[in-house]
Amino acid sequence: DQPELAIRDLARWQDWSVTTRLIEWYSGPQGDKYVRPEIIRFMMTASQADRAGLSEDDQQSLDAATKFVDELRETQPKLYQQAARGLIPNL
Repeated sequence: DQPELAIRDLARWQDWSVTTRLIEWYSGPQGDKYVRPEIIRFMMTASQADRAGLSEDDQQSLDAATKFVDELRETQPKLYQQAARGLIPNL
């Protein structure tokens, strides 16, 4: 019922296995004004995650999240800055 809360929990639990699905969701029709910001926050959190000891699959997920964040920064800098407040210090 409230996918944005589930996405927030997945980021907190560092469950990077859903990264690809969230990227697809963000671009699809089901990504609404409540879900998209949480997906962005998830991707920002993942892009900053400690990679030590992670599986190859998780490493690839973090790479995808980093690419997502980099593309967001390039294509939608205002949205990136809004989402980054509180997540990335000294912006």
